Amino acid sequence: MGRLQGKVALVTGGGAGIDLASAQAFAREGARVAICGRNLETLKAAANLILGGAVTIQTDVSRLEDLDRVFAQIQVQFGGLDILFCNAGWSQFKPFLSHPESRPALTARGFSFDQWLRRGRQRVAKHQHHSGHQSSDTKPGCTLSAELLDRGIRVNTISPSPIDTEFFGRHADDDGAAKKSLHLNINPSKRLGTAEEVAELALFLASDDSVWVVGADYGIDGGAGNL
Repeated sequence: MGRLQGKVALVTGGGAGIDLASAQAFAREGARVAICGRNLETLKAAANLILGGAVTIQTDVSRLEDLDRVFAQIQVQFGGLDILFCNAGWSQFKPFLSHPESRPALTARGFSFDQWLRRGRQRVAKHQHHSGHQSSDTKPGCTLSAELLDRGIRVNTISPSPIDTEFFGRHADDDGAAKKSLHLNINPSKRLGTAEEVAELALFLASDDSVWVVGADYGIDGGAGNL
């Protein structure tokens, strides 16, 4: 029996790269999987690559009303959610309060999924691009993991260095080839990580193998974080 047998998993941005690799890993271990993102055709193509298929939901995760619709659909189709892997987005190095939706939206977004998660069975992993680690302070009000732990929800984060996916060069101001070359030169392992390597870490955090892991941030970066 797989490590996620009988679980329901949602992967945001689940159409390619780390998203798709993680959805595939979850399904391989027995989970029923839903993926969501902006491009429906990309999601449908990805679903065909996931064992047993996947529910595809077109959505913009930056919109709170879209998130409510996603969780409501999962509730109808699966009866609840056990695993949430928040993986959509990319890093922008700006002051937190400079974002117009900063605190109110992020707070609401962080707690909006709570009503849909099945009590005592859930585990949540969040992928964050490598731009600093989660605070080690575990007092309520300091981290999401502390706020939600008494509800049976574990929150952990994954902080990868650049991963070799099609994400490189996707944006107009992003020279993918130059960025790859830079990171190859400065990374002690002299290579980029793979989506599958990050997916295996996400699988560990989503499973009961990590039941004693709470509020941790995992750097998966080939040693780059030690520089």
